[in-house]
Amino acid sequence: MLAIMIAAATNITAKGANMAFGVDYNYSSKGGGSGVGFQLEYELLKNLRIAPEFIYTFSTDDCGHFTNVNINLQYVVKTGSGFDLYPMVGLAYVNGEGDLNNCGMNLGCGAEFSLSSELSIYTEQTLQLVNDATRFIPAFGLKYKF
Repeated sequence: MLAIMIAAATNITAKGANMAFGVDYNYSSKGGGSGVGFQLEYELLKNLRIAPEFIYTFSTDDCGHFTNVNINLQYVVKTGSGFDLYPMVGLAYVNGEGDLNNCGMNLGCGAEFSLSSELSIYTEQTLQLVNDATRFIPAFGLKYKF
């Protein structure tokens, strides 16, 4: 999945699109596991972007590991001084230990602060509505814009 996202980024970047690649640390309210996420953002319209994402949540004693594949739409509200806010909505696919294999929906919001023209830090707060695995996922990360 990550290889496909990078290949797509290379192809689209050649066409001059506004894109970013993010890496984040996240925490799952279900089972108390921490994880790592990777996302690729592509600007569809002036303030609208699509963000496919892969999240791996590490195994804990209470709950096994999870893997997520998400596709979120983000509407970016520019507030000035390099600070942006965005509500988001999307589709989720969650796979976990045992027979957990479900599709669902993401609802959330994010904030991003530009450190330079190429780097920014961000946070996202996502409520993932998935049968048998509904959870809250706060994330904090770093994005590279290209």
